[in-house]
Amino acid sequence: AEGLEWKYVDFSALPDRPVERDPDPNRNYNSEELNWVSEKWGIPTDASIAETQKAFYSDLFGVLREGKTPPITVESVCRQIEVIERCHAGGLNSSQKV
Repeated sequence: AEGLEWKYVDFSALPDRPVERDPDPNRNYNSEELNWVSEKWGIPTDASIAETQKAFYSDLFGVLREGKTPPITVESVCRQIEVIERCHAGGLNSSQKV
């Protein structure tokens, strides 16, 4: 697939319908025509952006469906967060290791 397509109903564009409290004598159900809105998103034509996105989702597919190791591990993210928190707290002294 080279993009996404989705459909939805814009309920704000529908006319107000009064509440009918009495049953219909013919046991008919209310119905109305719904106008579906279709939108599409395509992969950008800029090769660098498209290739980056394609690589990201290929890696994600490999992790989720093929059991591959993620290119960015939870441990590496935790380490980055620790470094950022220490920087915000006033930095490291020379005897500390990250």
